[in-house]
Amino acid sequence: MKPQSKVVATADRVEENQAAATSSTKWLPTAFPSSTIITIIVGSKKHSFSAHKDVLTAKCPFFANCLASGLEESVSNTVTFPDDDDSRCFLHFFQWIYHEAVPDLYEADKGARGLSLDVKTWVLADKLCMLEWQDRIMTEIGKRTKLIQASKLLWLLENGSQKSMIFRFVWDQLVWTLARYPKHYRKKDEAEHGTGANGLRKLVSSCFAASPIVTIIVGAKRHCYAAHKEKLIEESPFFRLCLNPQMKEGQANEVEFPEDSCVSFDSFFLWIYSRNVPSAATQTEVAGMMKAWVLADKLCMPEWQNKFVDGLADFWRRCVFQPQHLIWLFDNVDQSLPLFLLGFRQLAWDLSSDPGRHQDDYAKELEVLLAKQEYLPVPILFAVVNAKDIAKEPATRPEKYHVRANEPHQAGRIEDTEW
Repeated sequence: MKPQSKVVATADRVEENQAAATSSTKWLPTAFPSSTIITIIVGSKKHSFSAHKDVLTAKCPFFANCLASGLEESVSNTVTFPDDDDSRCFLHFFQWIYHEAVPDLYEADKGARGLSLDVKTWVLADKLCMLEWQDRIMTEIGKRTKLIQASKLLWLLENGSQKSMIFRFVWDQLVWTLARYPKHYRKKDEAEHGTGANGLRKLVSSCFAASPIVTIIVGAKRHCYAAHKEKLIEESPFFRLCLNPQMKEGQANEVEFPEDSCVSFDSFFLWIYSRNVPSAATQTEVAGMMKAWVLADKLCMPEWQNKFVDGLADFWRRCVFQPQHLIWLFDNVDQSLPLFLLGFRQLAWDLSSDPGRHQDDYAKELEVLLAKQEYLPVPILFAVVNAKDIAKEPATRPEKYHVRANEPHQAGRIEDTEW
Protein backbone atom coordinates (compact mmCIF):
# COMPACT_ATOMS: atom_id res chain seq x y z
CA MET A 1 0.00 0.00 0.00
CA LYS A 2 0.99 3.64 -0.44
CA PRO A 3 3.08 5.16 2.37
CA GLN A 4 1.27 7.72 4.50
CA SER A 5 3.91 10.38 3.77
CA LYS A 6 2.37 10.93 0.36
CA VAL A 7 0.46 14.23 0.36
CA VAL A 8 -2.71 15.46 -1.33
CA ALA A 9 -1.78 19.14 -1.48
CA THR A 10 1.65 20.24 -2.71
CA ALA A 11 1.94 23.64 -0.98
CA ASP A 12 4.41 22.31 1.59
CA ARG A 13 6.46 20.64 -1.13
CA VAL A 14 6.54 23.42 -3.70
CA GLU A 15 9.85 24.94 -2.55
CA GLU A 16 11.57 21.55 -2.58
CA ASN A 17 10.10 20.63 -5.96
CA GLN A 18 10.96 24.00 -7.49
CA ALA A 19 14.60 23.55 -6.49
CA ALA A 20 14.69 20.25 -8.35
CA ALA A 21 12.92 21.78 -11.33
CA THR A 22 15.34 24.70 -11.50
CA SER A 23 18.44 22.51 -11.36
CA SER A 24 17.48 20.63 -14.54
CA THR A 25 16.64 23.69 -16.65
CA LYS A 26 18.97 26.43 -15.43
CA TRP A 27 21.38 26.38 -18.38
CA LEU A 28 19.23 28.09 -21.03
CA PRO A 29 17.28 31.32 -20.36
CA THR A 30 13.49 31.10 -20.26
CA ALA A 31 11.65 31.62 -23.57
CA PHE A 32 14.89 32.15 -25.49
CA PRO A 33 13.37 30.95 -28.83
CA SER A 34 11.22 34.10 -28.84
CA SER A 35 14.27 36.39 -28.74
CA THR A 36 15.88 38.21 -31.67
CA ILE A 37 18.16 36.28 -34.00
CA ILE A 38 21.73 37.61 -34.11
CA THR A 39 23.93 37.04 -37.17
CA ILE A 40 27.59 36.33 -36.42
CA ILE A 41 30.10 36.82 -39.27
CA VAL A 42 33.47 35.11 -38.78
CA GLY A 43 36.80 35.52 -40.59
CA SER A 44 37.89 36.87 -43.96
CA LYS A 45 35.66 34.33 -45.72
CA LYS A 46 32.64 35.67 -43.82
CA HIS A 47 31.22 32.41 -42.53
CA SER A 48 27.74 33.20 -41.25
CA PHE A 49 26.09 31.78 -38.11
CA SER A 50 22.80 32.54 -36.32
CA ALA A 51 22.05 32.45 -32.60
CA HIS A 52 19.37 33.65 -30.18
CA LYS A 53 20.12 36.99 -28.55
CA ASP A 54 18.93 35.86 -25.11
CA VAL A 55 21.33 32.90 -25.17
CA LEU A 56 24.28 35.00 -26.33
CA THR A 57 23.79 37.73 -23.73
CA ALA A 58 23.09 35.28 -20.89
CA LYS A 59 26.12 33.10 -21.56
CA CYS A 60 28.71 35.57 -22.84
CA PRO A 61 29.70 38.92 -21.23
CA PHE A 62 31.21 40.08 -24.53
CA PHE A 63 27.88 39.74 -26.36
CA ALA A 64 25.99 41.19 -23.38
CA ASN A 65 28.07 44.37 -23.78
CA CYS A 66 28.17 44.69 -27.56
CA LEU A 67 24.43 43.98 -27.92
CA ALA A 68 23.53 46.56 -25.29
CA SER A 69 21.01 49.19 -26.35
CA GLY A 70 22.44 51.99 -28.47
CA LEU A 71 25.49 50.22 -29.87
CA GLU A 72 25.76 49.58 -33.60
CA GLU A 73 25.60 45.80 -33.18
CA SER A 74 22.35 46.07 -31.22
CA VAL A 75 20.77 48.02 -34.07
CA SER A 76 21.97 45.81 -36.94
CA ASN A 77 21.72 42.55 -34.92
CA THR A 78 25.01 41.56 -36.52
CA VAL A 79 28.39 40.98 -34.87
CA THR A 80 31.54 40.56 -36.96
CA PHE A 81 34.80 38.84 -36.00
CA PRO A 82 37.09 39.66 -38.97
CA ASP A 83 40.30 38.55 -37.23
CA ASP A 84 39.08 35.10 -36.21
CA ASP A 85 39.80 33.05 -39.30
CA ASP A 86 39.30 29.64 -37.70
CA SER A 87 35.54 29.16 -37.79
CA ARG A 88 35.89 25.82 -36.03
CA CYS A 89 36.33 27.63 -32.72
CA PHE A 90 32.88 29.15 -33.14
CA LEU A 91 31.37 25.72 -33.82
CA HIS A 92 32.48 24.77 -30.31
CA PHE A 93 31.31 28.12 -28.95
CA PHE A 94 27.75 27.26 -30.05
CA GLN A 95 28.05 23.79 -28.55
CA TRP A 96 28.94 25.42 -25.23
CA ILE A 97 26.31 28.17 -25.05
CA TYR A 98 23.44 25.91 -26.12
CA HIS A 99 24.46 22.51 -24.73
CA GLU A 100 27.08 23.24 -22.04
CA ALA A 101 29.21 20.74 -23.94
CA VAL A 102 32.94 20.70 -24.58
CA PRO A 103 33.67 18.11 -27.29
CA ASP A 104 37.00 16.32 -27.59
CA LEU A 105 38.90 19.10 -29.35
CA TYR A 106 41.85 16.82 -30.09
CA GLU A 107 39.64 14.38 -31.99
CA ALA A 108 37.88 17.25 -33.76
CA ASP A 109 41.24 18.63 -34.89
CA LYS A 110 42.91 15.46 -36.19
CA GLY A 111 44.54 16.24 -39.51
CA ALA A 112 43.70 19.94 -39.34
CA ARG A 113 46.16 22.49 -40.71
CA GLY A 114 48.30 24.50 -38.30
CA LEU A 115 47.69 24.78 -34.59
CA SER A 116 45.49 22.29 -32.75
CA LEU A 117 42.01 23.53 -32.10
CA ASP A 118 42.11 23.40 -28.30
CA VAL A 119 44.44 26.36 -27.76
CA LYS A 120 42.68 28.54 -30.35
CA THR A 121 39.33 27.80 -28.73
CA TRP A 122 40.68 28.74 -25.29
CA VAL A 123 41.90 32.06 -26.71
CA LEU A 124 38.45 32.73 -28.20
CA ALA A 125 36.88 32.00 -24.80
CA ASP A 126 39.34 34.47 -23.26
CA LYS A 127 38.37 37.14 -25.81
CA LEU A 128 34.68 36.58 -25.05
CA CYS A 129 35.31 36.77 -21.26
CA MET A 130 33.87 33.28 -20.66
CA LEU A 131 35.76 32.00 -17.62
CA GLU A 132 33.75 28.84 -17.05
CA TRP A 133 34.21 27.77 -20.67
CA GLN A 134 37.96 28.45 -20.41
CA ASP A 135 38.19 26.25 -17.32
CA ARG A 136 36.34 23.41 -19.03
CA ILE A 137 38.56 23.62 -22.12
CA MET A 138 41.67 23.56 -19.93
CA THR A 139 40.34 20.51 -18.11
CA GLU A 140 39.78 18.68 -21.41
CA ILE A 141 43.30 19.58 -22.58
CA GLY A 142 44.78 18.29 -19.35
CA LYS A 143 42.93 14.97 -19.61
CA ARG A 144 44.58 13.88 -22.84
CA THR A 145 47.77 15.97 -23.23
CA LYS A 146 50.94 13.88 -23.43
CA LEU A 147 53.12 14.97 -26.30
CA ILE A 148 52.62 18.73 -26.67
CA GLN A 149 53.28 20.39 -30.04
CA ALA A 150 55.81 23.22 -30.19
CA SER A 151 53.64 24.92 -32.80
CA LYS A 152 51.12 25.71 -30.07
CA LEU A 153 53.67 27.75 -28.18
CA LEU A 154 54.84 29.53 -31.36
CA TRP A 155 51.27 30.50 -32.20
CA LEU A 156 50.70 31.89 -28.71
CA LEU A 157 53.90 33.93 -28.96
CA GLU A 158 52.83 35.37 -32.32
CA ASN A 159 49.35 36.26 -31.06
CA GLY A 160 50.44 38.16 -27.95
CA SER A 161 49.06 35.73 -25.36
CA GLN A 162 52.33 35.16 -23.46
CA LYS A 163 50.87 36.25 -20.11
CA SER A 164 47.82 34.05 -20.31
CA MET A 165 47.19 30.90 -18.34
CA ILE A 166 47.13 28.81 -21.51
CA PHE A 167 50.61 30.05 -22.47
CA ARG A 168 52.00 29.02 -19.08
CA PHE A 169 50.29 25.66 -19.33
CA VAL A 170 51.62 24.94 -22.85
CA TRP A 171 55.12 26.09 -21.87
CA ASP A 172 55.24 23.89 -18.76
CA GLN A 173 53.80 20.94 -20.65
CA LEU A 174 56.30 21.33 -23.50
CA VAL A 175 59.24 21.40 -21.07
CA TRP A 176 57.86 18.34 -19.30
CA THR A 177 57.37 16.54 -22.63
CA LEU A 178 60.93 17.19 -23.80
CA ALA A 179 62.33 15.96 -20.49
CA ARG A 180 60.11 12.90 -20.15
CA TYR A 181 59.87 11.70 -23.77
CA PRO A 182 63.03 12.84 -25.63
CA LYS A 183 63.03 9.83 -27.95
CA HIS A 184 59.37 10.14 -28.83
CA TYR A 185 59.26 13.84 -29.57
CA ARG A 186 59.21 14.57 -33.28
CA LYS A 187 58.84 17.80 -35.17
CA LYS A 188 55.89 17.43 -37.53
CA ASP A 189 55.03 19.32 -40.61
CA GLU A 190 51.37 19.79 -39.70
CA ALA A 191 50.64 21.66 -42.93
CA GLU A 192 50.85 18.37 -44.84
CA HIS A 193 47.70 17.15 -43.12
CA GLY A 194 45.47 20.16 -43.58
CA THR A 195 41.83 19.78 -44.39
CA GLY A 196 41.94 22.70 -46.83
CA ALA A 197 39.22 25.18 -47.72
CA ASN A 198 36.75 22.52 -48.83
CA GLY A 199 37.11 20.59 -45.57
CA LEU A 200 36.59 23.71 -43.47
CA ARG A 201 33.59 24.74 -45.54
CA LYS A 202 32.03 21.31 -45.03
CA LEU A 203 32.72 21.44 -41.29
CA VAL A 204 31.14 24.89 -40.93
CA SER A 205 28.08 23.94 -42.97
CA SER A 206 27.47 20.96 -40.67
CA CYS A 207 27.07 23.22 -37.61
CA PHE A 208 23.45 23.78 -36.62
CA ALA A 209 24.12 27.51 -36.07
CA ALA A 210 24.94 27.85 -39.79
CA SER A 211 21.54 26.47 -40.86
CA PRO A 212 18.54 28.67 -41.81
CA ILE A 213 16.16 30.00 -39.14
CA VAL A 214 12.64 28.56 -39.12
CA THR A 215 9.72 30.57 -37.73
CA ILE A 216 7.27 28.52 -35.66
CA ILE A 217 3.88 30.15 -35.01
CA VAL A 218 2.00 28.74 -32.01
CA GLY A 219 -1.55 29.10 -30.73
CA ALA A 220 -4.49 31.32 -31.56
CA LYS A 221 -2.48 34.41 -30.62
CA ARG A 222 0.22 33.39 -33.14
CA HIS A 223 3.21 33.61 -30.83
CA CYS A 224 6.39 33.41 -32.90
CA TYR A 225 9.47 31.35 -32.10
CA ALA A 226 12.72 31.05 -34.05
CA ALA A 227 14.78 27.87 -34.23
CA HIS A 228 17.64 26.47 -36.30
CA LYS A 229 16.38 24.27 -39.12
CA GLU A 230 19.13 21.70 -38.58
CA LYS A 231 18.08 21.25 -34.95
CA LEU A 232 14.43 20.76 -35.87
CA ILE A 233 14.98 18.11 -38.54
CA GLU A 234 17.62 16.35 -36.43
CA GLU A 235 15.30 15.94 -33.44
CA SER A 236 11.85 15.45 -34.96
CA PRO A 237 10.69 13.21 -37.84
CA PHE A 238 7.66 15.52 -38.12
CA PHE A 239 9.84 18.54 -38.90
CA ARG A 240 12.09 16.42 -41.09
CA LEU A 241 9.07 15.75 -43.28
CA CYS A 242 7.33 19.13 -43.27
CA LEU A 243 10.56 21.09 -43.82
CA ASN A 244 11.40 19.07 -46.90
CA PRO A 245 12.21 21.47 -49.78
CA GLN A 246 9.23 20.09 -51.71
CA MET A 247 6.79 21.08 -48.95
CA LYS A 248 5.29 24.55 -48.60
CA GLU A 249 6.64 24.86 -45.06
CA GLY A 250 10.11 23.86 -46.20
CA GLN A 251 10.15 26.52 -48.89
CA ALA A 252 8.89 29.27 -46.57
CA ASN A 253 10.79 28.05 -43.47
CA GLU A 254 7.63 28.64 -41.47
CA VAL A 255 5.39 26.15 -39.62
CA GLU A 256 2.11 26.88 -37.80
CA PHE A 257 0.64 25.06 -34.79
CA PRO A 258 -2.68 26.87 -34.14
CA GLU A 259 -3.99 24.31 -31.61
CA ASP A 260 -0.91 23.89 -29.43
CA SER A 261 0.25 25.82 -26.37
CA CYS A 262 3.30 28.00 -25.90
CA VAL A 263 4.09 26.14 -22.67
CA SER A 264 4.51 22.91 -24.66
CA PHE A 265 6.80 24.58 -27.18
CA ASP A 266 8.88 26.17 -24.43
CA SER A 267 9.56 22.62 -23.25
CA PHE A 268 10.22 21.51 -26.84
CA PHE A 269 12.96 24.08 -27.39
CA LEU A 270 14.47 23.32 -24.00
CA TRP A 271 14.71 19.68 -25.06
CA ILE A 272 16.17 20.08 -28.56
CA TYR A 273 18.80 22.60 -27.46
CA SER A 274 19.81 21.29 -24.02
CA ARG A 275 18.26 17.78 -23.66
CA ASN A 276 16.55 18.93 -20.45
CA VAL A 277 12.96 18.36 -19.34
CA PRO A 278 11.33 20.64 -16.73
CA SER A 279 10.49 18.97 -13.43
CA ALA A 280 7.05 19.37 -11.86
CA ALA A 281 6.79 21.37 -8.63
CA THR A 282 3.03 22.11 -8.73
CA GLN A 283 -0.16 20.60 -10.15
CA THR A 284 -0.17 23.36 -12.80
CA GLU A 285 3.27 22.25 -13.97
CA VAL A 286 2.04 18.66 -14.09
CA ALA A 287 -0.67 19.81 -16.52
CA GLY A 288 1.99 21.54 -18.63
CA MET A 289 4.09 18.36 -18.77
CA MET A 290 1.10 16.32 -19.94
CA LYS A 291 0.44 18.85 -22.72
CA ALA A 292 4.07 18.65 -23.75
CA TRP A 293 3.80 14.83 -23.85
CA VAL A 294 0.95 15.19 -26.34
CA LEU A 295 3.08 17.56 -28.46
CA ALA A 296 5.95 15.06 -28.34
CA ASP A 297 3.55 12.39 -29.59
CA LYS A 298 2.53 14.65 -32.48
CA LEU A 299 6.17 15.38 -33.35
CA CYS A 300 7.09 11.65 -33.19
CA MET A 301 9.68 12.07 -30.42
CA PRO A 302 9.49 8.97 -28.14
CA GLU A 303 12.65 9.75 -26.16
CA TRP A 304 11.20 13.12 -25.17
CA GLN A 305 7.85 11.52 -24.27
CA ASN A 306 9.57 9.03 -22.01
CA LYS A 307 11.42 11.77 -20.14
CA PHE A 308 8.05 13.35 -19.33
CA VAL A 309 6.63 10.03 -18.17
CA ASP A 310 9.60 9.60 -15.82
CA GLY A 311 9.11 13.12 -14.44
CA LEU A 312 5.36 12.72 -13.97
CA ALA A 313 5.79 9.36 -12.28
CA ASP A 314 8.32 10.88 -9.90
CA PHE A 315 5.82 13.60 -8.95
CA TRP A 316 2.94 11.14 -8.50
CA ARG A 317 5.05 8.96 -6.23
CA ARG A 318 5.25 11.92 -3.85
CA CYS A 319 1.87 13.63 -4.38
CA VAL A 320 -1.60 12.18 -4.87
CA PHE A 321 -2.84 12.03 -8.46
CA GLN A 322 -5.55 14.68 -8.93
CA PRO A 323 -8.81 13.72 -10.73
CA GLN A 324 -8.59 16.98 -12.74
CA HIS A 325 -5.64 15.51 -14.63
CA LEU A 326 -7.60 12.44 -15.66
CA ILE A 327 -10.45 14.72 -16.80
CA TRP A 328 -7.96 16.47 -19.09
CA LEU A 329 -6.59 13.14 -20.30
CA PHE A 330 -10.11 11.94 -21.18
CA ASP A 331 -10.62 15.07 -23.28
CA ASN A 332 -7.25 15.14 -25.03
CA VAL A 333 -5.55 11.74 -25.08
CA ASP A 334 -6.62 8.44 -26.62
CA GLN A 335 -7.43 5.88 -23.93
CA SER A 336 -5.08 3.35 -25.51
CA LEU A 337 -1.99 5.57 -25.10
CA PRO A 338 0.50 4.95 -22.25
CA LEU A 339 0.09 8.35 -20.58
CA PHE A 340 -3.65 7.86 -20.21
CA LEU A 341 -3.19 4.38 -18.77
CA LEU A 342 -0.58 5.60 -16.30
CA GLY A 343 -2.88 8.38 -15.07
CA PHE A 344 -5.94 6.10 -14.90
CA ARG A 345 -4.15 3.42 -12.91
CA GLN A 346 -2.41 5.90 -10.62
CA LEU A 347 -5.76 7.43 -9.68
CA ALA A 348 -7.14 3.96 -8.93
CA TRP A 349 -4.09 3.13 -6.81
CA ASP A 350 -4.42 6.33 -4.79
CA LEU A 351 -8.13 5.74 -4.18
CA SER A 352 -7.52 2.16 -3.07
CA SER A 353 -4.68 3.05 -0.70
CA ASP A 354 -6.65 5.41 1.58
CA PRO A 355 -9.99 6.57 0.15
CA GLY A 356 -11.08 8.28 3.39
CA ARG A 357 -8.30 10.84 3.72
CA HIS A 358 -8.90 12.83 0.53
CA GLN A 359 -9.98 16.45 0.88
CA ASP A 360 -13.28 18.03 -0.21
CA ASP A 361 -11.79 19.54 -3.40
CA TYR A 362 -10.52 16.10 -4.36
CA ALA A 363 -13.99 14.61 -3.88
CA LYS A 364 -15.57 17.33 -6.03
CA GLU A 365 -13.07 16.75 -8.82
CA LEU A 366 -13.76 13.01 -8.62
CA GLU A 367 -17.48 13.66 -8.90
CA VAL A 368 -16.91 15.72 -12.07
CA LEU A 369 -14.74 12.93 -13.47
CA LEU A 370 -17.33 10.23 -12.84
CA ALA A 371 -20.02 12.36 -14.49
CA LYS A 372 -17.82 12.88 -17.55
CA GLN A 373 -18.84 9.66 -19.26
CA GLU A 374 -21.65 7.28 -18.38
CA TYR A 375 -19.46 4.19 -18.54
CA LEU A 376 -16.57 5.59 -16.45
CA PRO A 377 -17.74 4.66 -12.92
CA VAL A 378 -17.63 0.93 -13.73
CA PRO A 379 -14.02 0.70 -15.05
CA ILE A 380 -12.78 3.03 -12.30
CA LEU A 381 -14.52 0.91 -9.63
CA PHE A 382 -12.99 -2.27 -11.03
CA ALA A 383 -9.58 -0.60 -11.24
CA VAL A 384 -9.80 0.51 -7.59
CA VAL A 385 -10.71 -3.01 -6.47
CA ASN A 386 -8.00 -4.50 -8.67
CA ALA A 387 -5.37 -2.06 -7.34
CA LYS A 388 -5.57 -3.68 -3.89
CA ASP A 389 -4.04 -6.84 -5.35
CA ILE A 390 -1.29 -5.05 -7.31
CA ALA A 391 2.13 -5.32 -5.67
CA LYS A 392 3.63 -2.07 -7.02
CA GLU A 393 2.01 1.28 -7.68
CA PRO A 394 2.11 2.39 -11.35
CA ALA A 395 4.27 5.46 -10.66
CA THR A 396 7.13 3.25 -9.44
CA ARG A 397 7.33 1.56 -12.86
CA PRO A 398 7.41 4.38 -15.43
CA GLU A 399 9.36 2.24 -17.91
CA LYS A 400 6.20 0.18 -18.47
CA TYR A 401 4.59 3.32 -19.92
CA HIS A 402 7.46 4.29 -22.19
CA VAL A 403 6.96 4.71 -25.92
CA ARG A 404 9.27 2.65 -28.12
CA ALA A 405 9.93 3.78 -31.68
CA ASN A 406 8.23 1.60 -34.30
CA GLU A 407 6.88 -0.75 -31.62
CA PRO A 408 3.39 -1.13 -30.10
CA HIS A 409 3.32 -0.02 -26.48
CA GLN A 410 3.11 -2.61 -23.71
CA ALA A 411 0.92 -0.72 -21.22
CA GLY A 412 -2.27 -2.60 -22.11
CA ARG A 413 -5.89 -1.35 -21.76
CA ILE A 414 -7.95 0.17 -18.97
CA GLU A 415 -9.93 -3.09 -18.69
CA ASP A 416 -6.80 -5.16 -17.95
CA THR A 417 -6.58 -6.64 -14.45
CA GLU A 418 -2.80 -7.06 -14.63
CA TRP A 419 -0.76 -3.84 -14.62
